[in-house]
This record gives sequence, C-alpha cells and structure tokens, in this order.
Amino acid sequence: MASFFGGIVGQEVLKACSGKFSPIKQWFYFDALECLPTEPVSEAEAAPLNCRYDGQIAVFGKSVQREANKG
Repeated sequence: MASFFGGIVGQEVLKACSGKFSPIKQWFYFDALECLPTEPVSEAEAAPLNCRYDGQIAVFGKSVQREANKG
C-alpha cells in the first residue's frame, strides 16, 4: 500500500516540478463578431432595465431582446 501511494505521490511531484502534463490555459477562443449589430445601438435602446438581460440589452438593444423573449 505504501509503495502504491508513494509511486502516485512521486509521479505527481515530478509533474508539478516539470510542468509537463499541465492543463492548457486559455485555449478556448469564441469569435462571434457576425452577431453584433451593423449600426450602433442608440443610448435609449441600450438603457438598462435592471433585469438579468441588461448585458444583452446593452449590446443588441431592447427591440432585439423583446424578439428573443417572444420565441
């Protein structure tokens, strides 16, 4: 039992020291520029409503959010 756990601990120490087999950081890149509106959204259209969709409203506008809520 001791040799089993000693082997696992030794392997983990070597992985930690060498940096080998470490997870890749920041590998996911999502590009969705085609989703953005072509013309700027007006200030009145992007005003927050104090709801959970304020982030989407700031980018796309209230009218687009209303359409999304219908469907």
